[in-house]
Amino acid sequence: MTQTTELKITVVIPCYNASKTINKCIESVINQTYKADEIILIDDCSTDNTWEVLKDIQKYNNHLIEIKLTSTGKNSGPSVARNIGVKMANTNWIAFLDSDDYWDKTKLEKQVAIFHKEKNVKLISCAYKKKKLPDSVPYQEINFKQSFIKNYFETPTVFAEKKVLEEFPFNPDQKHSEDYMVWLKITKNYKAICLNEILAFCVLDKNPYGESGLSQNIWKMEKGELSNFKILYKDKDINFWEYLAFSSFSLLKFFRRFLIVTKRNLF
Repeated sequence: MTQTTELKITVVIPCYNASKTINKCIESVINQTYKADEIILIDDCSTDNTWEVLKDIQKYNNHLIEIKLTSTGKNSGPSVARNIGVKMANTNWIAFLDSDDYWDKTKLEKQVAIFHKEKNVKLISCAYKKKKLPDSVPYQEINFKQSFIKNYFETPTVFAEKKVLEEFPFNPDQKHSEDYMVWLKITKNYKAICLNEILAFCVLDKNPYGESGLSQNIWKMEKGELSNFKILYKDKDINFWEYLAFSSFSLLKFFRRFLIVTKRNLF
């Protein structure tokens, strides 16, 4: 794909104890067929040697792409780190990536192609780990109600306009499902599309539900999701019956995940 000058991209990567995975992560950004203009690495006060690794990455790769390195100042979680990255970005579009994930080399190119094809789109994702749309569909517009049924916007897949991320920042006080809340707010107000191709991957094997696959962690995730729905109801983005229906459906999904995790841990 011939790169145009009209779409400039910043890649924002929060890092915490990521010394073993960050190199593959950065390599996947540098090797994109559509080149990003800058990478912003935000260390969330790691307790390992992540900071030293990041400085080496900046030193040895800055001739290939501009790499900015900063810190949260104190361990604050990925929401604070992402907000810092959005604020620092010198481009109109931002792609998020986690320090233990990486991209297919065509990820940005294919999302930029959607941007040029679909008028007024503000949020573009792709599949992560598994496809979420019918095989015959190359991509699909995802509306607000669809986003309640399933999260089509895993953070390492997201490519979004900086303005909408500034309008709907990540909540620094929410520790679980805070990114999901941002995508819900954006799909409520703007056009969003999911590309039906797996273009983002995990460096290490992650359990499908919760850190370490523990039931207490999936409950924390569930509480975060329920909190999102409550906020949307208070903000009058959904009515009472929608709030009740979406919360009930979310709880049903939680019980299914709980049974899967319990069975896995037992056997």
